[in-house]
Amino acid sequence: MTNLSIILPVFNQGEVLKILHKKLTEALKSLCISYELIFIDDLSVNNSLEILLEIAQQDTRVNILKLKKNVGQANAIYAGLTKVKGIYTLVMDSDLQDKPEDVIGLYNMIVSSNCDMVLAQRNTPNNSTLRNLYSTFFYKVSNLFTKMKHPMGTGVFRIMKSSCFQDIISDPLEAGTVFSQLLMANTSYQLYLTERDLNQEKKSSYSFTKLLWLALNRLIIFPRIPHKTTGVILIATSYILYLNIEQCKSFMFITVILYLLFLLIGKKIVNSFIPHFEEEYYKEQTHE
Repeated sequence: MTNLSIILPVFNQGEVLKILHKKLTEALKSLCISYELIFIDDLSVNNSLEILLEIAQQDTRVNILKLKKNVGQANAIYAGLTKVKGIYTLVMDSDLQDKPEDVIGLYNMIVSSNCDMVLAQRNTPNNSTLRNLYSTFFYKVSNLFTKMKHPMGTGVFRIMKSSCFQDIISDPLEAGTVFSQLLMANTSYQLYLTERDLNQEKKSSYSFTKLLWLALNRLIIFPRIPHKTTGVILIATSYILYLNIEQCKSFMFITVILYLLFLLIGKKIVNSFIPHFEEEYYKEQTHE
């Protein structure tokens, strides 16, 4: 029986993979548990896959899932979750911005608590002021306009009971990331405070555009007010203005066009967040 499965999505992080593996194995050694490392190569264009295969030759606890197409971090994580064998599953980035040493604290917290999930919460700001501003904007918009409450300063770095996401991955047609669905299902969680490793910090792969896309995803899939209700209110309001205010004659038509455009864009966003991936191969090794 494997105690812990660790999911590590990889995209062009070849330069740090050996360091990551060394730090992770050193941290996990102190826990004295059985574990597996599942690296998901999201069609890297550098030597990341070659380095992973080299690491796997030296460590039988390393499994490699290679995807046929680049599908993004959320889908790569989803693909990895379909392979776990551990009682607990930990997800982290592969660029060393999530500190391998924190795996110890996350594991100990979930084992000693009654919750289903422990989220790593960074209590130190990013080096980039602009990055901090649009990250705060993302959390505020997400929490204000959706039914989901996303704790500030949290990302993919977390540990979960593997049983808590089995129903989600068994229904791949359900829109929304696995983590969003877990929050919407009121999965019990605790926060584990950690500090950002500024020595390893680099430009985040989550640009303002990606965060905005993710915020729109949550707004469309998990809205606080149903879209039909919003549409009826907007169109009814614009119609009243159309009847009573001369200057607002065109407002109704603009509102209807914008609402229809919102629905069309929304459909595209929803489709992009329905889990999808194509597996090229899964190199699974026998380990204890």
